[in-house]
Amino acid sequence: MKILIVRMSALGDIVHALPVLSAIKRAMPDAQVDWLVEENYASILSIASGLRKRIIVRAEKTFETADTLSFGGLVGYRNAARYLWNQDYDVALDLQGLIKSAIWARISFADRVVGFDAPNLREPQAAFLYSETVTPHGPSGNHVIKRICRFFRRSISSPARSKCRWRRMRLRRPRLRSRLPDLAATSC
Repeated sequence: MKILIVRMSALGDIVHALPVLSAIKRAMPDAQVDWLVEENYASILSIASGLRKRIIVRAEKTFETADTLSFGGLVGYRNAARYLWNQDYDVALDLQGLIKSAIWARISFADRVVGFDAPNLREPQAAFLYSETVTPHGPSGNHVIKRICRFFRRSISSPARSKCRWRRMRLRRPRLRSRLPDLAATSC
């Protein structure tokens, strides 16, 4: 199965979405998972294990390494879209909930484009671009990681194979750098 995660910006949001990658790899070890991200936030994904490619948009330069594709400049948008079209993704998960992320998920031409339902989106208009929406049931005050775990379970995983393993982490700013690998280990 080929999966595209779309969580493009906001460092904290990307860190909160890392457990989905872990849960996908645990539920489907053979899944090929790519992550669409903006250049300013791409480096945090270097701690994420199980990622096939980081696809970087809004970059200054175009380059390619074994695990990263970067598309720079105005032509980069067209080239990124062309790359996504040719990947034949089975599912694109928009974990950001913005119109720009929904557009990128839709541009991937994945068989299924999944996002939160309109009341749970930062920009409710993005829901029109999804082929499926998910309502993360539970108290509205739940932590974002719990909401994302529910999203994952309701969107691509079978309930028997996925459990949301979430533990609250209290991070203090001076110790944040030393704890980042632990954040990547947190899983749904």
